[in-house]
Amino acid sequence: MSEWLRGGLQSAWTMGGLLVGLAPLLLLLLGVLLPKHRRHLLRAPAALFGFVAALVVIDFLAPMHWASRGLWVLGFGCLLFVIVRSVLLFLTETRAGKALIPPLPKIVTDVVQAVAYLAAIMLTLHAAGMEPGSLLTTSALLTVVIGLALQDTLGNLFSGLALQMGRPFDVGDWVEIDREAVNAGRVVEVGWRATKIMTLDDVEVIVPNGMMARALLRNATRPTPVARRNIAFQAPYDLAPGDVRETALRTLTGLQKVLAEPPPSVLLVEFEESAIGYSLRYYTDDFPGAAVTDSEVRMRLWYGFRRAGISFPFPHRDVHLHVTEPEVVKRKAARERSDGLRRIPLFSTLAPDEIHALAAHAETRQFGSGEQIVVEGDAGDELYGLVRGRVRVSAAGVEVARLGEGEFFGEMSLLTREHRAATVEAVGPCTLVVVGHDALQHAFDVHPELVQRLSAAIAERQRNLDATLRAADTNGTQPEGDRATELLDRIRAFFQT
Repeated sequence: MSEWLRGGLQSAWTMGGLLVGLAPLLLLLLGVLLPKHRRHLLRAPAALFGFVAALVVIDFLAPMHWASRGLWVLGFGCLLFVIVRSVLLFLTETRAGKALIPPLPKIVTDVVQAVAYLAAIMLTLHAAGMEPGSLLTTSALLTVVIGLALQDTLGNLFSGLALQMGRPFDVGDWVEIDREAVNAGRVVEVGWRATKIMTLDDVEVIVPNGMMARALLRNATRPTPVARRNIAFQAPYDLAPGDVRETALRTLTGLQKVLAEPPPSVLLVEFEESAIGYSLRYYTDDFPGAAVTDSEVRMRLWYGFRRAGISFPFPHRDVHLHVTEPEVVKRKAARERSDGLRRIPLFSTLAPDEIHALAAHAETRQFGSGEQIVVEGDAGDELYGLVRGRVRVSAAGVEVARLGEGEFFGEMSLLTREHRAATVEAVGPCTLVVVGHDALQHAFDVHPELVQRLSAAIAERQRNLDATLRAADTNGTQPEGDRATELLDRIRAFFQT
């Protein structure tokens, strides 16, 4: 046996024994324990062990005395790398290893691996007859150069370790850096040098750990994902703050991302130059979608204020050169209501002057997507005609119909004084013409046939509603019969026609 092989085996025994036998055993064990999709990680250590085995065979067949010392050091270093790599793979990639040691943060894993590989290098240098510690201590200049070169890197490394020890956030948390919404995102990974954050724009941002340690962080996931949002708006001085608060809170009804608990609230924030400043505060547990929810709340405010006749004030210093007379505005609105009523087949037999008379006593209302126009079980005395948009009709939690432009609803409660039989919700932005009892009284006096047509429509809708509810296996059913005749008598009695 060659001097190189005898020296290698002797040194191997001296430094821990049987390294050559331990390496292939570890590789075989990992080949069994590693999942199939992770076995490619064995390529590097297996190749190095094959290189060491080839050196042994070559030296055994053709001894190379002139290079025995150098080849032994190289082979010894490769064996150490194979063993270190195999042990780390066992602890981090196999089920048995994860059962022994719980999964560690990536930065801790990286540091442990770096220390293990550094120890292997130190042992290899020591086996080669060199003392790495003495080299570093005898070269002060080298130490200074290395320290200056690695100043930022070491700072990020220790900052990353401090973040892992303090744990102000975990992977998967939503954070804001320096309380800036543009710097908000989800923590993807905490490495030894930097932290990766996926922003709300789906852009990956890499922030050095030193900056993360110094920055003011806001964790939107802790202690709970529930966070308060503030929507600023203004209202005129001539409106009572209590009325503004009630109107604003009603606009939040039905918004899925707005939590009922803690309840929303409205604060009077400031008396400004031309308006009163308010803040609508609500809570949500959907931080990634908070911007979309804010937009929905603002749109609800616009629709709700528009229906309530509340206008958002503008600065008094604005100069408006175009002045419109109030009567002109009223006539224009009446014409729009007339056009809307004309498109409803129910009123198609009315003369133009009768349409105008009916429109004069009606009003126009606008609703945003998802808002409830009427609620099942509530009292009501208004008929709604769809001028623009679509609505969803549901009873007992079951969708029974969808109505579009030119169709109407709400006639049952208006004509028979019954409570609303269904809930109607806007599918998108809707414009409706609302006709009350007094406005219909005159139309019925002039056109009695309207009563018959309306009663027939009510009976047909009631039959469709009963059929839908029975198909949904609900408990409420209505007896069949001549509904049109029954409803006609009730309507005539109500309007005394």
